[in-house]
Amino acid sequence: MNIKDQTSADVEVLEEPYTLYRVMAGVDCAVTLAGLSTITELMVLGIPAVLLPLKGHYEQEENAETVASIRKNFLVADIGNTTPHKLAAYIKHLLNSPNQNP
Repeated sequence: MNIKDQTSADVEVLEEPYTLYRVMAGVDCAVTLAGLSTITELMVLGIPAVLLPLKGHYEQEENAETVASIRKNFLVADIGNTTPHKLAAYIKHLLNSPNQNP
């Protein structure tokens, strides 16, 4: 099933990753892998995020756990067991939580 079929009208799915720099500052919440550059950009911009590190990818797993331990607006989810309903719950939690980070 296509991810676009599971989203509402107020959610935009970016299929072209090279346009990310154009919209990152305007998003309310990000769902992303746990690459260091992306995490750093999100932290600097203060954008909450659900991180989905690749299984078995030590660097991504370590990045995600480290940032989530110090930033309350980052959640780590299991990429293999995150359903659309779980993902929606994570996003709602982040958006409804007061920003507790500097």
